[in-house]
Amino acid sequence: MSDIACILKAVNVPDSVVSQMDSTRALDGMQRASWDKISASWTYHPDNGFRVILSESK
Repeated sequence: MSDIACILKAVNVPDSVVSQMDSTRALDGMQRASWDKISASWTYHPDNGFRVILSESK
């Protein structure tokens, strides 16, 4: 998680999105958010951990 936190800080993820990520449960499925020119989608599962995909729009 510390690696992901470092990357999220580098792309200036808003605190509100961090809160959404922190509260994601396995039952929630794929979640999405966007800010500036960045889009994020993420999931959490106790067996697989937290996975996030970041995309930059041009």
